[in-house]
Amino acid sequence: MDDRKHFISMLRPGRPTLHDDMTEDEEAIISAHGDYLRELFEAGKVIFAGPSTEGRFGLVVMESDSRDEVIKLMEADPAVSTGILTSEVTEFSVFLMRGTTGTRE
Repeated sequence: MDDRKHFISMLRPGRPTLHDDMTEDEEAIISAHGDYLRELFEAGKVIFAGPSTEGRFGLVVMESDSRDEVIKLMEADPAVSTGILTSEVTEFSVFLMRGTTGTRE
């Protein structure tokens, strides 16, 4: 593996019932959120992303040289910048990853 760092953004709804009673405006922003993450994926920043099936949280796993860059990218996410979702970014060490030849130390 290369020397880039890996980060998880834990996304949580800004209000507890968001998954059950999303407004049309919120649906549009969540759609823009998906488009934004797709752009980051195509740019090579996002490794994978998706929501939990019950809507309690979502994960965005990213590769970057710095935590600050990931925080800025997540703050620019339409759903985060409007408060529909909150983002907590944590760096983590990859021990095993499919498609690689070993472990990261």
